[in-house]
Amino acid sequence: AMTEPSEIDQESIVANKEETENSNDLADTVHGEGEGLSGDEVNGEGKEKLSKKELKRRANMPKFIEYRKKKRAEEKQKKKDKRAAIKASGQGESLRKLKPKKMADSGCKMRLVIDMAFDDLMVEKDRRRCIAQLTFCYSVNRKAEQPTQYHIVGFGGPSRAIYDSNDTYVNWDVNLHREPLEEVIPREDVVYLTADSENVLTDLDDSKAYVIGGLVDHNAHKGVCFKKAEEKGWAHARLPIDEFVKMQSRRVLTVNHVFEIMVMYWQTKDWEKAFFTVIPQRKGASKKEEAPIEEKVDSVAKMEKEEDIVQDSHSGNMVNTTGENVVKVEEIS
Repeated sequence: AMTEPSEIDQESIVANKEETENSNDLADTVHGEGEGLSGDEVNGEGKEKLSKKELKRRANMPKFIEYRKKKRAEEKQKKKDKRAAIKASGQGESLRKLKPKKMADSGCKMRLVIDMAFDDLMVEKDRRRCIAQLTFCYSVNRKAEQPTQYHIVGFGGPSRAIYDSNDTYVNWDVNLHREPLEEVIPREDVVYLTADSENVLTDLDDSKAYVIGGLVDHNAHKGVCFKKAEEKGWAHARLPIDEFVKMQSRRVLTVNHVFEIMVMYWQTKDWEKAFFTVIPQRKGASKKEEAPIEEKVDSVAKMEKEEDIVQDSHSGNMVNTTGENVVKVEEIS
């Protein structure tokens, strides 16, 4: 059974309570007065209680803002000095920025489409990362000599709310569609890009719409884009990465990497250049070269067995039974 606290215990409780209140009042005086914080804000009467770390951060905020202004002024002055030096050297023409072309004025009519119908497969953090990748795509397209026709479809879920919350996107030169892909692009025009496809993309067709799945899932939903393309009856293909690049990691690329590769290939018609310009070094990409010397020697040995190849003692060449040269020994040594 519970017993009533003794008179001594009651006095201890009252003393501890008064000590706690005094400590909080001291915290209000030290941290709150300098920042205009009320006791309610600190102690949480109907509001979130602030930690000591947060109080300290707020106290230091004016100093940080002042420091940031100073650094920005210094960086701005450095840029001015650099431009002045370039002009003094007679290279002022290189400072002129070309006005970006609008999609409507571009000679490229190929459509690059981001399918944003995968919101339900992403958590909030990954949705924000996906929106960031859309901004990288826009930057690449805006800087291109001939911008592609950039579309974002199925853009009506939580990711759209994130997008709309940023005023800087309002004047983008991009085609936004809340409707799903099948309501925006004719079925016969769609080529869905997916690493799981057996079809290899060898060239680009201006009459087609190449679709990239707008999904950031850290490879948790493998094959989802391929499955969707199959179910909808859309054509699908993969980039010819395996034909040009030896990867030390997964072949899966981000949305903006695929977008940039497509833009660069359209301009250069060179897959190898597009891959090695865009693919990050952390992927460990290297060019696919000829087979190692050991493999060549094994190949020649196999040819000797199958075609009765013998070595000419005078020329040093490998010849078959008809006397025709097959391969020089020097070429494999």
